[in-house]
Amino acid sequence: MYQQPTTESRKSSNPHGLREETSQRRRCGKLVLSLSELPQGAVIERYFQERGWKVQLATDGTDARRLVKKMKASVVILSEQAGAQESGWLTCWKLLSESPNTKVIVVGESHVERGSRNAGLVGASGYVHASDTAAAVYHVVDDCIKTCAV
Repeated sequence: MYQQPTTESRKSSNPHGLREETSQRRRCGKLVLSLSELPQGAVIERYFQERGWKVQLATDGTDARRLVKKMKASVVILSEQAGAQESGWLTCWKLLSESPNTKVIVVGESHVERGSRNAGLVGASGYVHASDTAAAVYHVVDDCIKTCAV
């Protein structure tokens, strides 16, 4: 029986996904992460670092605002409960009035519809439920950067 020789497709000839990685690097940046009271904070930190992001941890909302100014971060992932002094919503509003080009993603325990509505009220770029995976948070940030860059 005649067997047709197989040729590698473009996809299989690039087993390491270099094209994807290159486009991914272009979207990397500086990130301030203020999720100290949420257990997945360390997982999210590691997930972003593995994808080339420079991640700086903030202890509370005030620290997050200071770090955004200091490192000129392009994205902040902020807990809905940012600390004892102020809520994440207030921190988000203050942060965006001080650094309007920064994208803020709020992570919290609220129902997703309510959280998304509150995020819109304070100017946040997105809302993610605390039970979502690090990959889900990454995709929200990635989508935000894509839509904001266009």
